[in-house]
Amino acid sequence: LLRAENKDKATPLHMAFGNGHVKVAEALLGQVGSDHERMRMLTAKDVDGRSPAAVARAMGHSALAPQPAAK
Repeated sequence: LLRAENKDKATPLHMAFGNGHVKVAEALLGQVGSDHERMRMLTAKDVDGRSPAAVARAMGHSALAPQPAAK
């Protein structure tokens, strides 16, 4: 279920981040046993190439995904 995708390749984590559901995002990430799997969930791309954090930023939920530091 954690790896499920809809027709737009959005995962449950994309949906939680995109809707600003911090506790749901925490619960989903808490179900993962390894750092590798957690990173895989956090870097999954939807059909538009966006990670869950990018979706959160696009939807104005900066608490879930602060802007990356400028180089």
